[in-house]
Amino acid sequence: MNNSFISKSSFLKGIQCEKQIYLYKNHYDLRNEEGEDSKFASGISVGELARTLFPDGLEIKRTPSLKSSLIATQYQLGKNPILYEAAFLFNACYTAV
Repeated sequence: MNNSFISKSSFLKGIQCEKQIYLYKNHYDLRNEEGEDSKFASGISVGELARTLFPDGLEIKRTPSLKSSLIATQYQLGKNPILYEAAFLFNACYTAV
């Protein structure tokens, strides 16, 4: 896990509880997998709903490289007003929405 970036999820963890963000960033192997799986499944459901509500969108394919997702998003922003999984970086906070 890359500790130099903080996602919107980890930012929220830090606001909710300083210990939670510390453990998440420094001892990820101790996480509660059932809870993470549930959040992941919810995210997938929201993404599927978005695709039905806005069917003409374009998905930014996730890659192991955060940089390539950011570049792909910037490239597509001017071409397509509807993007799925668009990636953004601001002040070391990374998000894909």
